[in-house]
Amino acid sequence: MSFIAPGIWRTLYGASALAFLMAGTHYASAETIKRGNKTYQVVGAVSADLDDKKQEWVVVDSHLVPGLGGSAYWELDTLEIPSKEEIMEQMREVLVRGDVSSEQKQQLEMAMQMMEQFGPMFEGMMEMGMLGDEDSQQLSIHISAFDPDQKEFLNEGVFRLNVELPPDAFDAGGEVTSSGVDLHYIVKGGNSLFLPELAYWSDETDAPAEVTFTSFTFNDDGTAHAQGHFSAKLCRWEKSKMMQGLDTSDCKTSRGGFDTQLVEFKESPSS
Repeated sequence: MSFIAPGIWRTLYGASALAFLMAGTHYASAETIKRGNKTYQVVGAVSADLDDKKQEWVVVDSHLVPGLGGSAYWELDTLEIPSKEEIMEQMREVLVRGDVSSEQKQQLEMAMQMMEQFGPMFEGMMEMGMLGDEDSQQLSIHISAFDPDQKEFLNEGVFRLNVELPPDAFDAGGEVTSSGVDLHYIVKGGNSLFLPELAYWSDETDAPAEVTFTSFTFNDDGTAHAQGHFSAKLCRWEKSKMMQGLDTSDCKTSRGGFDTQLVEFKESPSS
């Protein structure tokens, strides 16, 4: 029996797809972050207490996925869940093309090993609807925020928030609260489309994370703006010990908020 949390499965599944193709929290739109020859524009902020210690992160105009112009994005799509064989074939095609870095190749090979090992369980979870109902439409909101004080700020101390909502969630206006949330704080290994090395992950069984959007506005150009707050219990998780699940003896409580711009993610017409 696997003890891999559904949220971690969703991260692996969502990463595979991408591979192919506080109230009171505010940000300074003119702020930039420079690392080497690259300059990142700050487009949002996340602020939270982790075990009563105040921490702040920034959302930037860059993403690991080429062509996606922000580390916070939204997408409205019809969930079409491929089989394990289809996912494996897509990964093999990417490896054969040879246009990935050695690190990305290693990540893909690791993901393929996981799919081979846990494939029957993966498909069983799909049949039970734990990864979503096939052919249903959903609004997904993803926010990755970074600590500019970290030397490798894309890799360490990364805050991620993923929310799934009905497509018409914001049509009526007002606040929208969701418990369909995957929230995690990455200690190490955040610069990856796949699972990090060490993170604190929201515990979906004991104390599910909750997010409230106090404001969400869609713009005509496809961008959006979101404000809100969240609460979660985050427990230690290590990729090297993933079959052991979350270490509930080492957990952090987190309460905070966000204020950020988002870009729209659109799949390539040829994908």
